[in-house]
Amino acid sequence: MSLHPPSPRRERILAYGLHGAGKSSIWLSIAEWIHKTNAPSHVWVIDTDMAWEAMRPEDGHVDHCVTPFSIYAYEDYKDAVKKIRENGAQEDWFVIDRGDVLWDAAQEAWSVAVEGKDIDEFFLMHQSRGTSPGGDYGSNWVQIKRMYRGMGIDLITRFRGHVLVCCAAEEVREKKGQFGDDADVYAKYRSVGLKPSGEKKLAHLFHTEILMQESPSGYRMSTLKERKAFTGESRESMKGKPVSPDFVMAYLITNGGWKL
Repeated sequence: MSLHPPSPRRERILAYGLHGAGKSSIWLSIAEWIHKTNAPSHVWVIDTDMAWEAMRPEDGHVDHCVTPFSIYAYEDYKDAVKKIRENGAQEDWFVIDRGDVLWDAAQEAWSVAVEGKDIDEFFLMHQSRGTSPGGDYGSNWVQIKRMYRGMGIDLITRFRGHVLVCCAAEEVREKKGQFGDDADVYAKYRSVGLKPSGEKKLAHLFHTEILMQESPSGYRMSTLKERKAFTGESRESMKGKPVSPDFVMAYLITNGGWKL
């Protein structure tokens, strides 16, 4: 017995929510099922949130199927991506926890490498001088985006197996003047009031987008996006569905048709 998908489709799931909404528990539940079913799968985690050191089962029973990469600096992303790209297999899961911080980290890495300053120092320097960082900063936007993609974002669409990215959430706001969200972003997320944090195009990379929320009765999830086959029915839409007993049972098996 092993856990396996119903078709060659690779999962590409974005799970976002506020702190404590159960996002990291998703990939840990996947690891638990890999262990329980002796599935020929592995979970590769770019762990920017240091979730593994806090949530790892103390007896180490899933250590054999999880390889976490703790992130302390820009170079750590590059090393992790290289190893995951070389070793990841079709049955494996590639996880970024959390994906939203990569955008800020790319800008920070650029500022240190090019300006020799932390990015807050870079902007404070311009503020103290009464100058605009627009020219200096904007002219390097292409390079910043390249750095961002190389930190694991490109691997979302190119990984051989399945992908899960966890992100924080932030309030969605109607655009007023130069502030607020673009009309398409506001229209998509206004019903739930929260959007994924990070680079604004990140959500476009996924087949499935799920809002995770904490409630008195446990974690719950709602579907914001579910890409379906050109012919055939889409997966069932979720609205405040309990994550019970875990994500594998509540989503992958019940909604995604995965089999044991």
